[in-house]
Amino acid sequence: MTSPELPIRTSKPPSRLRLLAGSIWPSLATALSAIFSLFGLPVFLLAMVGAAKYLQLFDLIELKGWALSIVETQADVLEEIAEAAAAYGIKFPAILADAAIMYLSVGNTMARAEKNDLVSVDNDDSNHWALFKEWLTRGRVDSLLLSLPKITRDGFVRICWPLMMLYRLKTPFVVSGPGPSGDTISSSVPRRELVAFAHMVTEAHQTWKGQSVQDFRQIFVWHVVLVLGATSLSAYVFKLLG
Repeated sequence: MTSPELPIRTSKPPSRLRLLAGSIWPSLATALSAIFSLFGLPVFLLAMVGAAKYLQLFDLIELKGWALSIVETQADVLEEIAEAAAAYGIKFPAILADAAIMYLSVGNTMARAEKNDLVSVDNDDSNHWALFKEWLTRGRVDSLLLSLPKITRDGFVRICWPLMMLYRLKTPFVVSGPGPSGDTISSSVPRRELVAFAHMVTEAHQTWKGQSVQDFRQIFVWHVVLVLGATSLSAYVFKLLG
């Protein structure tokens, strides 16, 4: 006589709150890895100097000692560049240079975040013109990015990151790890479908384990917080040293 088979117990699918809490560290780690990269760190430091000038302008921080010297040196260099450009009829105000550096700093972080998702998709056999037309007719930014040659996507994201952010407002999550079919995935998930996606994975594997959720909205916020936080902390430390 055979004993009856015991039912397989599926662990309870994660709640939305648990999923969002679990996305904090992966999102912060992505922002940090972007900042401490070969290109990201110099741009981040320059963005800090630019941020220090405007935080001081609004009396949010006080610059003294080395911090003030660094900011003044950077301002003098930018003024010299602006004067040299003006000699050739090119207007290049210092505030524009600061804005460009901060813009590129965010772009570097967004490109790093997209690196394991849309930027890395191999679709050489796809109809790139059809993907481009899909962007024109349906406004799908992901189709626009995938219509580009893979080698150019990283640069596109760095320069056009506000366009990518608009797309990521609706599809902010990237889930990495074992997917419903058992394969390792890196899948973009719309905001309203994250819980349903987690339920589907949990039912397929009897558990939600090994998956990592990163939130592009958090990555952007973490970048801004890190720039402002590092700027304020540096100003305070230099003030004490001075």
